[in-house]
Amino acid sequence: ARAAVYSLIKSKTKKIFITNRNQTRAEDLIKDFADFAAQKNCDLEFLDAKNFEEKLDICDLLVNSTTLGMEGQEALRIDLR
Repeated sequence: ARAAVYSLIKSKTKKIFITNRNQTRAEDLIKDFADFAAQKNCDLEFLDAKNFEEKLDICDLLVNSTTLGMEGQEALRIDLR
């Protein structure tokens, strides 16, 4: 997740939504990159589970940095329509 956020900010992405099953971890990630994101004019925003799928229709890229959906793991349950 950290590598993806860094790369997206560096490539001049304007907005990055970050979610996590643990809100504190997501907020910590946002804090860690806040200064770098501000320098590159990138907005980092936390999304809770309730708002996550609502924002998918305005996203160009979805990065799953969890084990969900991998072989032998629980399925990644996201409606991508």
